[in-house]
Amino acid sequence: MITIFLEILSFFAFVCQFINAAAISGIFQTIDQIRYDPGAFYYAELPSNPNWDVELSWSINGSTMNAGDTYQLTLPCIFKITADVDSFDLVANLQVLANCIFHSGELLVSYSTVTCQLTKAVNSDTMAVGKTSFPITFNVGGGNYDVMRTCATYFEKGTNTLEWTDGTNTLSYDIDFQGGFAYGYDTDSIIYSLKEVPTISRSLLYLMAGNCPNGYLSGTLGVTVTNGKLECSSFHQGLTDYINVWFNNEDYEQSSFDFTCDGNALTVNYSNIKGKGRPFLNILVVFTGGDFLTSFTNDYYCSGSDLINSNSFIKNWGTYQNGLVQAEGIAFTTITTTVDHVTVTTEKGVSETTYIVLVPMSSTTTTTTWTNEYTSETTDTGTQGTETIIVQVPYSLTTFTTTWANSYVSTTTVTGEDGTATVIVELPTPITTKTTTWSNSYVSTTTTTGEDGTATVIVELPTPITTKTTTWSNTYYGNDA
Repeated sequence: MITIFLEILSFFAFVCQFINAAAISGIFQTIDQIRYDPGAFYYAELPSNPNWDVELSWSINGSTMNAGDTYQLTLPCIFKITADVDSFDLVANLQVLANCIFHSGELLVSYSTVTCQLTKAVNSDTMAVGKTSFPITFNVGGGNYDVMRTCATYFEKGTNTLEWTDGTNTLSYDIDFQGGFAYGYDTDSIIYSLKEVPTISRSLLYLMAGNCPNGYLSGTLGVTVTNGKLECSSFHQGLTDYINVWFNNEDYEQSSFDFTCDGNALTVNYSNIKGKGRPFLNILVVFTGGDFLTSFTNDYYCSGSDLINSNSFIKNWGTYQNGLVQAEGIAFTTITTTVDHVTVTTEKGVSETTYIVLVPMSSTTTTTTWTNEYTSETTDTGTQGTETIIVQVPYSLTTFTTTWANSYVSTTTVTGEDGTATVIVELPTPITTKTTTWSNSYVSTTTTTGEDGTATVIVELPTPITTKTTTWSNTYYGNDA
């Protein structure tokens, strides 16, 4: 019985240490450095090439935060965090102060995150600073996925200002990017790429036809793989009018050209393409071991020419270590919920694995006014994975007082589009009377109105005459004014 009681107390103490846990900001202070450290044969300093090493400064102040508090660093258009581990710790004086987990955006969302939680080693006396570093690759597009098209226009050649957020704290850093094609081939002849997607243990193959500025009479695009398996259900085809400085499509126009696909080969036959749109395709592939070989088919006739352009070749990607080898089918289900970071879970079926992607719900705040004297906040959850926070605040009143010619007071309320009410109070014009004399024999009344709306009535009266009577020695009468 004593043992059970002690276990209950121990559990209660464990729960209590996180009872005040909250989402906090500002642990990550600054981006100190981002430098290119080429991996494998990626010598060009292109943003999508691995690896870019990030160095960050952090600070933990126990007087303003508690064990169990969480914080998150959000990195827009970072395709993935290319570390060989999924998590790391923030350590000071041999004490682990925070546990952090990497979440790569890849094909799921257009950002990556580093999510951390303070450990029970943090107390009110804790004051620690330090640095941490990890490798990343940037997302500059390539394929018909929403996240790829979003990031295809996010960066540009030259100086870019990165803005990463840790809650309300923004970390800024200026970085220079070169433009160019990662594989050094003639981009007017062919464009291709391969991106590893570790979260789903796949890679993304991308292929674009050579350039025909005036359109295409006909052509064939295709891929055949050795030591790999194509996921035909993930195949996309389309046209693009705009290509960024890293030769990835910025836009997408849906196409429905004839195609055939099995686990080994994909072939697309297109024809009669007007204008400058270039056909492209992308498809997911699973490595099955050994050197991964891709045979690209890229034959086409430009409009107005009977000369065939044949730019087909074989690419050896070498041996990849990309997590567990899987050969079953793949499906995606995206659920928007109240999680604070992207989470991927799986459900295995008989013939395929379904990847369930939990993404944070996006919020929109709408502020309106109402007649009550207090502020109200309600949340309306929509059907498309969004929530609307409705804030109702008391009317904002402005009073404007003026004068008018009537003898009574008028009050009118006008409500603007922003919900601000203006009360217009019209008062009778105040009157001041000023009386004076003049040389005329009649009375004159004049009214003048000042800039403040005050009326002054000027009454001018004839000069009064005084009569004085006296006597003298003469026998007639006279007036002495």
